[in-house]
Amino acid sequence: MATERFGAVDLVAIGVPGNGVPPGFAAALEQVAASGSVTLLDLAVVHRHEDGSSTLLDAHELAPEDPLTTLPLAAAGLVGDEDLEQIADATPPGCAALVVLLENTWARELVRVGEEQDAFVVTAERIPAEVVNQIVELAVASS
Repeated sequence: MATERFGAVDLVAIGVPGNGVPPGFAAALEQVAASGSVTLLDLAVVHRHEDGSSTLLDAHELAPEDPLTTLPLAAAGLVGDEDLEQIADATPPGCAALVVLLENTWARELVRVGEEQDAFVVTAERIPAEVVNQIVELAVASS
């Protein structure tokens, strides 16, 4: 039996002030996944309380009425407790973090061809959206 091959995977934690993840995130994730460019593998929510303690919730531990529970997960359980604990440590007190594991589905064909050609990744870097947007604004302003 052949094992499914994946593209690169990103673990993203999005912090929000307060005790929960706004419902708009579920709709946004659903829309992005529906495009086919990414596959939603797993998700979790981290709550960092004012006293510094944390609550870590895997997708199956979320309240049934949470809109995140309606999202299809291709590999629930891949995000480990160690990852969530590190994210909790980085989340400011009084905030929550939506933790999303996304496969870059668009890259599957590149991976396949690369493996056939003995290719390798020289470098890969994620540039945060706010940095890209600032650079574009500066370039537009100077032109």
